[in-house]
Amino acid sequence: MNGGLAFSRLVALALITPLLAPARALFCVGLGGGVRVNKALRATHSRREADKIIADGRVLVNGQLAQPGDRLVGGERVELDGRAIDWERLNVPAGTDAEDPGAREGSPFAYLKYWKPAGVETTTNRQIRGNIIDELGPIPGVEDRIVPVGRLDLASTGLILLTSDGGCINGLLRASEQKEKVYLVELGMRATDEQVVQLCEGVVITTVSQRDGVSKPLTAATRPCIVDRVSPSRPNALRFVLQEGRNRQIRRMCVLLRL
Repeated sequence: MNGGLAFSRLVALALITPLLAPARALFCVGLGGGVRVNKALRATHSRREADKIIADGRVLVNGQLAQPGDRLVGGERVELDGRAIDWERLNVPAGTDAEDPGAREGSPFAYLKYWKPAGVETTTNRQIRGNIIDELGPIPGVEDRIVPVGRLDLASTGLILLTSDGGCINGLLRASEQKEKVYLVELGMRATDEQVVQLCEGVVITTVSQRDGVSKPLTAATRPCIVDRVSPSRPNALRFVLQEGRNRQIRRMCVLLRL
């Protein structure tokens, strides 16, 4: 079974535009008291990496040792290992100048569309062979750390978005946002009408849940979703529309029903 991902209209560039505001030096408005200091390292490090670097005493703010939880409001000098960081460039308040037609052009963030082939691992861990970052290779004009929005299984192919914009990632993947993800799935056989109904209503599967770097098994029913046939000429193809994204969810749902 090969799954392919096509982003829903909620991921269309026109609707991402409100997040593409130009960089500014004022951060106290709309950010609840500023930006957490770990976000000053977002161009080059993940959140967990940044937290460790700060805990190790490698970050200074205005010459003072940074503490986890410190917040920046604009104008501070941030240094990592003695080198100044242009932290304000990527810490843009979401929604700023959303109606400005020139906002996208002035965006400090990178947005990439990539058609992932089978065999590429959707991970930024470069110690894993075939990771998506190494497969992309150097990208002209992109120096900041980019991460995929969601993931596709190793054997799956499809369109995936990568970006340096953490606000965009959170806005698209946070469960409370209820964004739809559309998958085109080719099965090895034709699903019966009863099986399609079961997939729509939800089935109990066991997946791996990760939180704070800890993996735990999760056995629970999948949420109700949309599952329909693609066309009479493709009897083995189904279209899934999900608002959740558990590990290998569609594969496990189909295997459970012996599809």
